[in-house]
Amino acid sequence: MARKLLLAGVFLGWISLSFGQTIKITVDPEEVPLNQFMRITVTGENTPIQDYSGFPEIEGFVKRGSVSGISSMSVNGVTQNNHNITMRYAPRREGTFRIPDFTMTINGQDYEVKGRSIRVGPEVSSASRQKNDPFGSNFFDNFLYPDEREVIEYIEVADDAFLAVTVDKKEVYQGEGFNVTVGFYRGETSRAPFEFYNHNDQIAEIRRKVRPTNAWEEDFNINNHIPQRVQIGDKRYLQTKLYQATFYPLTLDTIRIPQVDLEMIKYKVARNPTFLGRNKQVDYKTFYSRPLTIVVKPLPPHPLRETVPVGDYRLQERIYEDELLTGKSTYYNLRITGTGNIATINPPELPRQDDFEIFDPIEQRDISRAGDRVSGQATFSYFITPRQPGNFNFGDFFEWIYFNPRMERYDTLRSNVEVRVTGDPVVEKGAQVTATGLFYDKINSADNTLHPRSGGMWWQIGGNVLLLLVLGATALLIFKK
Repeated sequence: MARKLLLAGVFLGWISLSFGQTIKITVDPEEVPLNQFMRITVTGENTPIQDYSGFPEIEGFVKRGSVSGISSMSVNGVTQNNHNITMRYAPRREGTFRIPDFTMTINGQDYEVKGRSIRVGPEVSSASRQKNDPFGSNFFDNFLYPDEREVIEYIEVADDAFLAVTVDKKEVYQGEGFNVTVGFYRGETSRAPFEFYNHNDQIAEIRRKVRPTNAWEEDFNINNHIPQRVQIGDKRYLQTKLYQATFYPLTLDTIRIPQVDLEMIKYKVARNPTFLGRNKQVDYKTFYSRPLTIVVKPLPPHPLRETVPVGDYRLQERIYEDELLTGKSTYYNLRITGTGNIATINPPELPRQDDFEIFDPIEQRDISRAGDRVSGQATFSYFITPRQPGNFNFGDFFEWIYFNPRMERYDTLRSNVEVRVTGDPVVEKGAQVTATGLFYDKINSADNTLHPRSGGMWWQIGGNVLLLLVLGATALLIFKK
């Protein structure tokens, strides 16, 4: 038996890369018919394979699952137990394909495998296979790979599936958010067997095509593609979301979302399925979405139209004390909450005033992406020091203008906080205003009329005479030289 396995390996052209004395990785065969499998096998010689990872993705092939087993071999009274893990790869089409260099982690250790070429030929019948195999078949192969023994007739199952890019609005104001969802839908009662293929790369390409270049993006970061039941018209579908985001147009340019495509594995099924047979055959189908256009409208005329935020917002506020003392600081929190582009909300523009010293706020934003909208809150914490006594309404200082697309009008959020300040007035750096002496007492009674300087004419004549003497002395020195 051992000799038969060894000779079979030679005739099939197995290539083996051995690492140490306990682990080896084999790739076979070098040429595979379209209706058979190419295999990558990890073998632990007298070593159990406790964990492994890193079976590569190979262009032109699709993984069809792994099988494992244990075999024993006795040579000169020495028994060797081999633990095998085999990943099967089904060819997609005929041609020559390249297995890239790859690394596998086995029992916590990395093993590098050099790439090679694999040729996929036309399908062969079971008779041709046994004719080319000098040893025919054996029980082990027949049990693990019964689906390779004969040519099976496969048929395509009708599907009720489609790819769609949907938006919740076809027309928005500049700065107003619209939601985009890319989903794969199939009828709840459909029996067509589907499977995702090259999933991450395809979704990355879909995201690249769907994203407009002139909009701010809030990505919903969908990682778990779990189907959900949805109702479309009078029919129920299973929706698998591939990508979802809310976009906020930054310009008035029309947003055009092009057609995107998704290639899925759609299996053909055996016309006459058997208990251990290969009852499915890998096939592929590409689905296409429809292109979409979103019109961007300008905001109505307003002095702040170019900078005003857009959304549906409310104001929440809190001050730690409403009885204040001049020179003693306190905190005031202003929170803007609602739906819109929370990430770009700026604090209110404060007017110039001398009643309070108001420092730049500490900013915090909390964003929630749920359903088909982005909501959240932007909190601004101010450190405030009163300078003048009196009663004050913070609405005179804190107001925030925005455009509400739902109401189609501008609105203002204004503070409702009122405080009472007591104490003496405070000037720069907290110095109190005090009596300044007799010199300043005369300011109100002093005459501010301009008068000529006494003796001004004689000062001018004397100055001119002195200037002429200096010029004459300088000229005399120059001529003497």
